[in-house]
Amino acid sequence: MKTGKAITVMALIAALAVGIVVVLFITSENIIHHRNNFVRRFSDQVEKNYEIDLKSKAYYFAGESGDSLYLGNYDGPLYVAALDKKLQNLQVHNIKIDRMDLPFRSVEIRISAPYFYLLDGTVPCIFRGELKTLNAKYVMKPDVTFSKVMAIDSTTIAYRTHSNKGESVLGFSKLNGTNRINENLLQKQIDGNFDVDGSIYYDPILKKLVYVYLYRNQYIIANPDLSLDSRGNTIDTVSKAQIKVAYIKSIDAKKMAAPPLSVNKTASVHNGLLFVNSELIGKYEDIEVWKQASVVDVYDLKDHSYIASLYIYNIEKKKLRAIYASGNNLYALIGQKLVSYKLTEVITKHYAVK
Repeated sequence: MKTGKAITVMALIAALAVGIVVVLFITSENIIHHRNNFVRRFSDQVEKNYEIDLKSKAYYFAGESGDSLYLGNYDGPLYVAALDKKLQNLQVHNIKIDRMDLPFRSVEIRISAPYFYLLDGTVPCIFRGELKTLNAKYVMKPDVTFSKVMAIDSTTIAYRTHSNKGESVLGFSKLNGTNRINENLLQKQIDGNFDVDGSIYYDPILKKLVYVYLYRNQYIIANPDLSLDSRGNTIDTVSKAQIKVAYIKSIDAKKMAAPPLSVNKTASVHNGLLFVNSELIGKYEDIEVWKQASVVDVYDLKDHSYIASLYIYNIEKKKLRAIYASGNNLYALIGQKLVSYKLTEVITKHYAVK
């Protein structure tokens, strides 16, 4: 009898211990994914697939169409480079436009297959053409100057512009002449300009715009009509932009009074996920590894959860400067190299469309 009671007690203790372990595991998972105190979970090391030397550090990601990636070039505004996703057969093409009399200063290319846009927010002007011909026609002069532009579809672009108060806001323009501004998406903390700096992205799978702040741990998810969907946070703890702004009377302008703390350097969205190149080191991370690599944190836009982090190692002592997610690959511009990395199932199982 005593032996039976002892066995029962031991079984209960074992069950209780297992239960405690399960509860602790579930709790720790919830903390890591939703209430993270800046502790990263590193995924399996991403595998490098392909690499190509672009012979220039002036290239930037312009978008994709089918099996091709497109790169714009800051040094050659009317050039666009196309290459397959195995990073072979690089071809540089010259874009032809029907107007050369405009005071161009900041030309950029955005792809919305089967079309492409050539834009300059300082003029401002919008050209559009077909990728198969690379001939672009002047189609619109928006009512406002703009920056941080992103193509939503073949007739709509989203961008950052300024309100009547001179503060940064998000807006869009359609080729039919429709323009809209939402003054409530970007949230002012200090000056309404530097403190809300960031970049805009578009996920055609979710049909959502994503704005990632540069100086704080937040991103915004908006609908194509600029109505707010939701707000999310990156896992670091910098909730307020750590910048100092000074007014320079002689030039009637505001300038940074001290080097700012950059939080989210660059990003990409794809198939329901947000990839963010963070510039902040997390808890328990080796500073020596940080000198040799860049970190990309991955988030699920559907529930705002943190998934995992990836190390992208330097090439020839050059750090990552831009990323672009497509399919099961993450593309990175590092110095003058373009590199493709294969994403593991740890990441891809969270895609909105498998």
